[in-house]
Amino acid sequence: DYARFRSGAMPRLGTEVVVFGYPLQGVLAYGANVTAGIISGLAGPGNDRRVVQHTAPVQPGNSGAPLLDRQGRVVGVVVSKINAWQTARRIGDIPQAINFAVRLQQIRAFLQANNVPAATGGDAATQSIADIAESSARFTVLLECWR
Repeated sequence: DYARFRSGAMPRLGTEVVVFGYPLQGVLAYGANVTAGIISGLAGPGNDRRVVQHTAPVQPGNSGAPLLDRQGRVVGVVVSKINAWQTARRIGDIPQAINFAVRLQQIRAFLQANNVPAATGGDAATQSIADIAESSARFTVLLECWR
């Protein structure tokens, strides 16, 4: 099995998304986790248009995880979340649900530049989060770096 990418434009503001990844290995149970949220912003810090903001909770270890639409198609790749401590010291409040993913167009450009074929399309029907998690488990793997 392999991931399919959403064809066409990036999902619009408010689109439901799902993250499937392997956060906090060794702290949480070993294995995958799934979370859901929405596309909450169409740019990242400093109006960076290479990323989108989403509310699906992510933790260390989620970097590289697919950000999927409710049809199970990749619309981004998780890269970071806002530094809550640093932001709280600066603005006096703890930010919530501010996470970032590389935008679909950036991923496509990277794959094309490296001659990596990418499938698009797939089922247009909305899937349950459980079904998306089940299919994502077939194309998402845990990679760990050891020193």
